Amino acid sequence: MKTVKLRTVETRRFRVRIFYREPTYETRFGPRPDPHRWTYEVEAAGEDEAERLARARFRGDAESSWVGWVRQIVDVEVAEVR
Repeated sequence: MKTVKLRTVETRRFRVRIFYREPTYETRFGPRPDPHRWTYEVEAAGEDEAERLARARFRGDAESSWVGWVRQIVDVEVAEVR
């Protein structure tokens, strides 16, 4: 029997803030002074992976919401949680 060694990846906890606008809504009802914000906490090997995971969750949350407004990401902040 062959033994396979698995490489373990150390993960850390990150807080990812996704700032977004709803251009369709703002065109109809007027611009908001500040963008909307959703915050996610994810486990990831690094900041790039944390952002990718949070963006994927954001897309899933946006698709499953009851409103039909387009959500346009305008900024992302990633910070390690200690």
